[in-house]
Amino acid sequence: MRGAGVLLGRHIGREGGARRDTVLILPDCLRRQGSACKRKGTRYGTRCTACDGACAICRITAAAARHGAGAYFADMEHEKQFRALMRGTYRELSVIGVACIWMLAGGMRAAEAAGVPSQGVLLNFCGCEHWRDDPVVTDAVVEQVEAILAAKARRAERT
Repeated sequence: MRGAGVLLGRHIGREGGARRDTVLILPDCLRRQGSACKRKGTRYGTRCTACDGACAICRITAAAARHGAGAYFADMEHEKQFRALMRGTYRELSVIGVACIWMLAGGMRAAEAAGVPSQGVLLNFCGCEHWRDDPVVTDAVVEQVEAILAAKARRAERT
């Protein structure tokens, strides 16, 4: 059975829906290629280069692009990453984080501290070094992320 839990941040409601710029923040543990991943660094964070079409990061990044959203790997200094995004292209920033509960909790607190509305989508299972002695590639329901992006786009069209 596949499913994803969605956590709502304190500010995602009207404020998050009204923000023009949405960015997905994605965890390293979703990289199917692991250390062979060909991601590239940018001033806002590391981005997927679509080196593996079956990778969840690649599929989520493609879904984000279809809805006009950006997608970056999470920096460990979340608040610094959010501020860099807001100083640049993403001035009206809201974020959707995809991660385990541990990383979502920290990321959503950092978003709140930076004044950024956030929403979180839980991984299907935890496979990273935070949870396992023998880390494995995790997975997420790409359709859940895309549904959130589509709903946000519909709300934006109505305003």
